[in-house]
Amino acid sequence: MSVVTSAGTTGASIIHDRRTAGTIIDDQIIELKAFNELRMDSDLWNQSHIDITSFNNIVLLSGEAQNDSLRNRATELVKRIPKVRMVHNEIAIVAPSSALSRSGDAWITGKVKTSLIANKDIDPTRIKVVTERGIVYLMGLVTPGEAKISTDIVRRVGGVQRVIKLFEYVQSDVEKSDIKESESDVNVDEDKSVSSIDTESEMKEMAPDRNSREEEQAEKKQTMVDTNKDRERGE
Repeated sequence: MSVVTSAGTTGASIIHDRRTAGTIIDDQIIELKAFNELRMDSDLWNQSHIDITSFNNIVLLSGEAQNDSLRNRATELVKRIPKVRMVHNEIAIVAPSSALSRSGDAWITGKVKTSLIANKDIDPTRIKVVTERGIVYLMGLVTPGEAKISTDIVRRVGGVQRVIKLFEYVQSDVEKSDIKESESDVNVDEDKSVSSIDTESEMKEMAPDRNSREEEQAEKKQTMVDTNKDRERGE
């Protein structure tokens, strides 16, 4: 087995990175801790090939494992690492890829990065590119517009089989009034992106609203019952 991390950030990317300096360091620590967790599991180490990528404390696990048990175990081991907010498990249940296949993936990643650099409408240092078996995963803190532009570029790169977006969306002042149009991307094979707002907190805030609506409906029903009773007394 091999476990690969993407730790390491260039000076140029740090300057343009939307993550804080502390979060960049956290991502590197998360990757190293995840590597150690998986390495300590002999079954995972011997029967799988897993790439670990952490961006803004969201972890992508990609690669191959022999069975669902190993795949799920990898998720459980990584989820318990401090500061991990979410785990995207994209590990395929197939035999570990060959060195030739991984070399091809590295070649595709290089072509994708070159294509992104050539476009003046986006900052390629804000987009993390991971390729497995021709499937390209895109991570980063981007606006919906940047996500659409970068995805359209990547889909046209030779050798790319699918594009899966794992972005966290932020909003620029220009795009706040046009979110719906920016997100209408029909060409992407799969979009697992999330808002930069904490999902769990958002759901906790929504729960009282649902309760309030239910209470309001109950009050309306009770009012109707009381009104009917008053009418009956009047008659």
